Amino acid sequence: MERLMRLMTAVGVCEEKGEYTYQSNSMTEVLAVPGQIAGMRYMTETLFPIGSKIREYIHDAGAKKGLRQSLPACKFAFGKTFWQLLDDEADRRSSFNEYMKAARRGGQAQVWHERYPPAAKLKEEALRDGPDALLMVDVGGGVGGQVGAFRQQYADLPGRCVLQDLPDTIKNNVSPPANVELMAYDFFTPQPLKADGRDYTGARMYLFRSVCHDWDDEHSRKLLSNTVAAMDPTYSRLLIDEWVLPESGASLKAANMDINMGLMFNAMERTKGQWEKLLGDVGLEIVQIFSSPGAAEAVIEAKVRQ
Repeated sequence: MERLMRLMTAVGVCEEKGEYTYQSNSMTEVLAVPGQIAGMRYMTETLFPIGSKIREYIHDAGAKKGLRQSLPACKFAFGKTFWQLLDDEADRRSSFNEYMKAARRGGQAQVWHERYPPAAKLKEEALRDGPDALLMVDVGGGVGGQVGAFRQQYADLPGRCVLQDLPDTIKNNVSPPANVELMAYDFFTPQPLKADGRDYTGARMYLFRSVCHDWDDEHSRKLLSNTVAAMDPTYSRLLIDEWVLPESGASLKAANMDINMGLMFNAMERTKGQWEKLLGDVGLEIVQIFSSPGAAEAVIEAKVRQ
């Protein structure tokens, strides 16, 4: 223990107050938060082993076959995709989910609808009403934290709010958000909540939060196209809550996140220019990008190009 504490003191995790006497500090308290502990497990048990294989991966898999979504560095290192790892290993899945919850609570200065000023003005719009009217669809929204927070804050707005995710995620959602419908849906298939002139008129907002950074451009075009085809061009907006990297001068945090996405999925965080290209490829145009000062996180508002 003495040897470990000597190291912990040297790297600033605690303070040495006397012989064999140590005291916690602000760094100790940060690392003691459950989400931070889970984050350390994610890095040491998942990211570090992948990183140790990166030279071999680029030389053997990358140079010979080309870097592609079907063989990300994660699969090269573990023999499984990241999602397969989570499916097969309950401890790894639990740590990752806890880490993501902590990151979403503390990693952003604002939640998406606080960063997106038009949300506060929705009550001034002539929103569609009725039993089939759709206000918001959270596509690939996990357990529903985003749509749930929005529905709670804007409970008086008309229209249905729907959370969509894969069947197992929906089935295992033990505490779904209040006043939000749950729907099993794979975003690589046609979006069922669409403007078809009969049952639905298209949602006012389709939200994709932290979805596209898990996928390369080819797969992102596919999943976005399925929802673009469902949008009402005169009413719907597609919202993307993700990082928008600067063309130059990216922060360490932003650059690190981009590398992480590359290691895990052969995917990426995107610059404004890359977002414009991707969204343009699926028939969308950017209305505006809403971001917090000094932060890479942003909400991209897009509409169907007329």
